[in-house]
Amino acid sequence: MTKQHLADYTIAVLGAGAVGRSVAADCKLAGNQVRLFDLPEFAGESLKDLDKTGIEIQGFELGKYNFKRNGIAKFDLVSDDLAEVVSGAQIILVAVPSVGHQTFFERLVPLLEDGQIIHIIPDNFGSLRLRKVLRETRPDVDVIVGGWSSAPYGTRIVKEAGIDTKRVFLRYRAVSLRGASLPSTDQEAFLKSTEHIGCFDSVTFGDGPVGGKTVLDVGFSNVNPTLHCPGTILGAAVMENYGRVFGGNDKSDFSIYSHVYTESVSAVQYSFYQEEIELAEKIGVDIARYPKETFYSRSKTS
Repeated sequence: MTKQHLADYTIAVLGAGAVGRSVAADCKLAGNQVRLFDLPEFAGESLKDLDKTGIEIQGFELGKYNFKRNGIAKFDLVSDDLAEVVSGAQIILVAVPSVGHQTFFERLVPLLEDGQIIHIIPDNFGSLRLRKVLRETRPDVDVIVGGWSSAPYGTRIVKEAGIDTKRVFLRYRAVSLRGASLPSTDQEAFLKSTEHIGCFDSVTFGDGPVGGKTVLDVGFSNVNPTLHCPGTILGAAVMENYGRVFGGNDKSDFSIYSHVYTESVSAVQYSFYQEEIELAEKIGVDIARYPKETFYSRSKTS
């Protein structure tokens, strides 16, 4: 795949948090034309100066096939005008937390054009929400909708003394991701479109995408709720005391993976996961399968 091939595709990235900035920068460095959007009520902070500074990708980028890409990406457009950002874009990446899906979708749907492909990263059942809004307001628009069980990497915005540095830090790159379209009849075209999206390059040149059996499968396959909810509840005391009774610890150094996850917590996480598998099977959908030892390995959950 050549840079000219990717340059033929304009990617509209919605959301300028850690995932949004990372996929936008990655796509631009790969050769896509990239436009970055955030809601006007957040743009004053999230988009500030990005038109001048761009975003720098740093990090370990650990991956099975040693795929690596870093550098500073300058975007083709940074704007809080959603119509300007999505107009004519072949592919739209929605990279916002699930709590923000409805707000973004209600503003996006009136602007969608026939032929556009929407990827929700991660999906977290957002494709169901988006199709509902489409069905209620624009049932005739011809678009492809789908989502992914995870982002292509673990990523964080780098801050120093609480100040945004306009850098993101990647801890790993995925070599495969689980995705699905809604309806499932669009699945082949949805998965194929990842070949035109730069942030999926480590997947494209890795083991490739895996098609989930419906978007319910993809939603269940996101293990973050299984990991983070038990860890947060059972680790509340550690979080409250970190940097207070353990003298000298900087709260910004806290990691739920390093300081909370123990064998006992992992046992609860695995039990939650087993219940999730049982629920998926009762509904009649599949779910990504992880061996028990994965839940006890920090190298695999960090």
